[in-house]
Amino acid sequence: MKTLGTLLALLMTSQAHAHLMVKGHGTLNIQDNGAFLLVALPLSSFSGFDCNGDGTLSEVEFARHYDSLVEQTSTRLRWREGDDARPLQGLLLNRVSDHDDGSAYIVVMGRFTVENAESGVLDIDSMRFADAGTELSVAVTYNGTVRDVVFTPQRLESSVLHDSRG
Repeated sequence: MKTLGTLLALLMTSQAHAHLMVKGHGTLNIQDNGAFLLVALPLSSFSGFDCNGDGTLSEVEFARHYDSLVEQTSTRLRWREGDDARPLQGLLLNRVSDHDDGSAYIVVMGRFTVENAESGVLDIDSMRFADAGTELSVAVTYNGTVRDVVFTPQRLESSVLHDSRG
C-alpha cells in the first residue's frame, strides 16, 4: 500500500505529469501479494474518445470520456494465473502531453492481486497499437531483479518472470 500511495502522490503533482513515464514504457513491481503497474499507453490503445475527430485527446475529451477509458483499460489489462484473470484495482488514468511532438498519451496506474508470481502472465489483450512497429516495453521487478518484457501487436501477453516467446 505504501508503494501505491507514493505513486498516487507522484501522479497528482503537476510537475510529475510531464515526466512520470515515457510513452510506450512501463513498470511492473511485484511485492508480496500485489503487482503494481505504471504504464504509458498510446492513444491508439483506446477508442470512442475523439469527439471532434482531430486524432488527439484534449483535456475536455479526457474528462468527458474518463469512465469509458477506465472501462476499456480494466477489461484489456489483466494479470493471469492459470485460468484466473484479474483486472487492475484502484485504477487511475492521467492524460499527459508529449513535449517533443505535442501528442497526448495516457498513463495508467493500478494494482493486480497476486497469489503466485511465478505463474503470472501480463495480458494486454486487445490493446491496439498505432502501427506494426510500435512496442510497449515493461520493466518487471521481482525479488531484486529486473526483467524487460516487450509487447507488440503480435505479442500481447507474456509471462512476467520467464521468457514465454515461442
